[in-house]
Amino acid sequence: MILKDRRGLTQYLLIPTIRVTGIESAYLLTPGVPNYFAHAWRERGYVERAAPRALPQSAISLAINSAKARSQNQLHIHIDCIRTDVREVLRRELAVISSNWAPLSEPLVAGHHYRAMRVLADTLDGTNPVTLLADGIPRARMTLGQQSLVVVGAEFAAG
Repeated sequence: MILKDRRGLTQYLLIPTIRVTGIESAYLLTPGVPNYFAHAWRERGYVERAAPRALPQSAISLAINSAKARSQNQLHIHIDCIRTDVREVLRRELAVISSNWAPLSEPLVAGHHYRAMRVLADTLDGTNPVTLLADGIPRARMTLGQQSLVVVGAEFAAG
């Protein structure tokens, strides 16, 4: 289900219609579970229509907060414009982001350091970011509740 968030002109939320506590839920790693990020990416048109001007894909982000940073115990993915300062850092780091998780050299939000990886796909239909996180970073599967996960559109030199 897509709901307009009370905050922000362009912020929407994708919320599963079943009870899923958050990113730490083992349900998200169960084979055959819906790929909520793929659904959210397909619904980014809500943000594009709400924005006062046309937006490139690199201006859109999807985010799940860690258990500590969220206000609800119901999984929800924020669909919104990415902060300009974060977008600029990612633009500067784009050339070094590879197909494996690696730390960014610059902090993104409030001095926090993040890891990034490149996924070459126009959609997320065949790629589940939660699984990529759980399987791609040592011990992440055991600490998913401590992770925030963000997906941002990007244009690379090769397309």
